[in-house]
Amino acid sequence: MRRAQIAQSILELVTTKDRAASTVGDLVEESQAHNALWFWAAITRIVASSIWGDFRAALCKVLVLALVAYPLSLSIVLLIAGVYGVVLEFATLGQPPHPSVMRGIELAAAFFVGRWAARRVPGREIAIAFAMMAMDLIMGLGVLLVAKYQGWTGDLGLNARFALNFVVYFATAVYTRKRTAIL
Repeated sequence: MRRAQIAQSILELVTTKDRAASTVGDLVEESQAHNALWFWAAITRIVASSIWGDFRAALCKVLVLALVAYPLSLSIVLLIAGVYGVVLEFATLGQPPHPSVMRGIELAAAFFVGRWAARRVPGREIAIAFAMMAMDLIMGLGVLLVAKYQGWTGDLGLNARFALNFVVYFATAVYTRKRTAIL
């Protein structure tokens, strides 16, 4: 029974509560003839299909929001980092900002911009999270290609950055979806 509750919680991220309960009930009945792997594969297929359907249904809106969200997030980071850098310059006589502080600013900007975007596509919050992650990945790969072309051989730390941003985008989408369901 525990797997049914977990599966229902997962499906509620991409569909209504009633539909998730109905779907899980059908899958639990059907899974008696199959194994647990079949059950979780079916849940995964339903989630992927639902996200893709949401993405396709609002393709233009989701893509435009993702295209607007990335520069908006970057602008917020640059603005806050600039103010932080000016304050730090006066306070510590020229010490550069610590990388973890800059990463925190970037994650906070990703959260607020992700929430802003998710609120503009009610019911399709997870789709915008994936679109924003795709935009982040494309832009990151562009930075990587330019850096490699310029002969830079250092580590850009892009893998950890993408993983953290995806977690933030996804968590923001879930938070926004749950919050709008309560209201």
